[in-house]
Amino acid sequence: MSKLVDCRVAAVVGIVSLLALISITTTVRAQVCSGSGCQYISLTKQNGCMTFVNRSDYLVTISTGAGGHAPTVYAHSSEVLLSVGFNGIYGCMKNLVGTYTATAHGVPPKRKPADTPAPRQTQPTSPRSPEPPAEEAPSQYTFSTKNTCSQSLNLAIRYKKINGEWVTKYWWKVAGPDTKSHKLTMSHRTVVTENRVAYYYARFIDGSYAWEGSSSADRYFDVEDATYWFRKITAGGSSFDISLNCDNYEVPMREPMALPKPERVRP
Repeated sequence: MSKLVDCRVAAVVGIVSLLALISITTTVRAQVCSGSGCQYISLTKQNGCMTFVNRSDYLVTISTGAGGHAPTVYAHSSEVLLSVGFNGIYGCMKNLVGTYTATAHGVPPKRKPADTPAPRQTQPTSPRSPEPPAEEAPSQYTFSTKNTCSQSLNLAIRYKKINGEWVTKYWWKVAGPDTKSHKLTMSHRTVVTENRVAYYYARFIDGSYAWEGSSSADRYFDVEDATYWFRKITAGGSSFDISLNCDNYEVPMREPMALPKPERVRP
C-alpha cells in the first residue's frame, strides 16, 4: 500500500515539475513585433494581463495570428489581449508566445525637404520683395572670382551650405589686376553649395568703390557690426562666376553702411 502511495506522489511531483518547466519556458520567450505600428506600440504586463499600450497620435491594429485576438488600440490608450478558454469564455492572456503584427493607420507620408532661400534680415530703409524660391540642384557648385581692376578688393558671399544652413563668409582678398579666375577656398577646401542661388558683395580695400545690390532681388546681410547690400547671383554651369572689373563698379560707399577696416580682412 505504501509503495502505491509513493508512486502516486512521485507521479504528481513529476507532473508539477513538467508544468513549472513549461510555464518558465513560456514566460522567458520574447515577443517579436513586425509592421509599421511597432514604433508606436509596446506590449507590457499590467495586473497579470498582456496589455498593448499606444502612446502615439495614430490608431494601431494588432494581429496575433490565425484564431488569435486582434485588438484595435486607439491613440493614447491601451488594450488588454484576450484569450478563449476551454469553456468558450474570454479571459486575459497571461503570456504571448511568438510574433505579432502591428499596423499603424493615418500616419502622414514623409516629405523630402526642399531648398529654401536665404532668411531675410530687417532693413527698414529699403522695400523688399518676397524671397525668391531656391532652385533644386542635383549638383554641387563652386565660386570663381576674377578681378581685372588695378587694385585689390575684398569679397563676401552669402550661400547655403550642404547641410542646409545659410551662412555669410568674408573677407577674401581678391588681387588685381588679374585675367584668370580663381576658386574660393576656406581652410584649403573649395567652397561648395547645392543651391543655385547665392549673394555676393565686394569693395575696394580702401572703401572707395563697391559692387553692391541694385534691385529688389538683392538682399541686405550683416557682416560683423555693419550691414551690406548683397547682389543676387545664379550659378551658370557648375559654378558662380563673380567677375569684377572697373566698368561695373557702383558709386562710392554711402552712410550708414559702415565699412570694416582693411586690417579686418580674413583669408
